[in-house]
Amino acid sequence: VTDEGLTEEEEVNEDFKDHPHDEGPANKSNTVAIIKPDVVAHGKADEIIMKIQDAGFVILAHEERTLSEAEAQDFYQHKAAEPYFQELIQFMSSGPSHVLVISKTEGCEDVIPAWREFIGPPDVEEARRTQPERYFIPRKINI
Repeated sequence: VTDEGLTEEEEVNEDFKDHPHDEGPANKSNTVAIIKPDVVAHGKADEIIMKIQDAGFVILAHEERTLSEAEAQDFYQHKAAEPYFQELIQFMSSGPSHVLVISKTEGCEDVIPAWREFIGPPDVEEARRTQPERYFIPRKINI
């Protein structure tokens, strides 16, 4: 995802996959999140988008698209050494995803900690155990 208004990538979170960027309008930080192909295939993208907005996040940009393998590799480069990396790349480029640029407006200077808290633990089993209400669709791989 390239947006000339969003630059300078930093560390990436584990699950729903977010990329922090420079602060945007009104000194708010932004992040990129991807609603994965299995969720889109199960028709849950709109439900998740509503939950994201209900949690106080603002969607600045939204595009449904199928990532190329090169885009997925670039986005998940922080996982390149993991044994499941190729499976992850194939999965993420297997069908349409929803790519979102999000921010949080209400009393939140940095969207990243708020986003990480919202998406919950990156480990699927831990997420099922500790936050079952947030576990939307079972995932085939633990990422």
